[in-house]
Amino acid sequence: MTKRTVTLKGSPVTLEGPALIVGSPVPDFTVRRGLTPDSGYTLATDAGKTRLLSIVPSLDRPVCSLQTQRLNQEAGKLGDDVVVVTVSMDLPPAQERWRQDNSVENLITASD
Repeated sequence: MTKRTVTLKGSPVTLEGPALIVGSPVPDFTVRRGLTPDSGYTLATDAGKTRLLSIVPSLDRPVCSLQTQRLNQEAGKLGDDVVVVTVSMDLPPAQERWRQDNSVENLITASD
């Protein structure tokens, strides 16, 4: 496994895995979508569509919440060929609560 060190708030942090290169294809991944244990989301889930991925720490953080609400509004205008996915570290039940509290219907939330 490739390791590299970066600086975060002045302290070194070791990252594992290859560095992402701008313009390269997104590496495949699996995140949990929804409340059922076998509900994964991968790039193959929406193959052939344009995917906009938004990665946030937690939907309960004010900036993350505002960003995801705005993306939900914009996603409703993009048509069926575009899928917007917000990935957070929140567990699926917390994501579902947040979705209901904020009337989010136009994007997918997934848990890392």
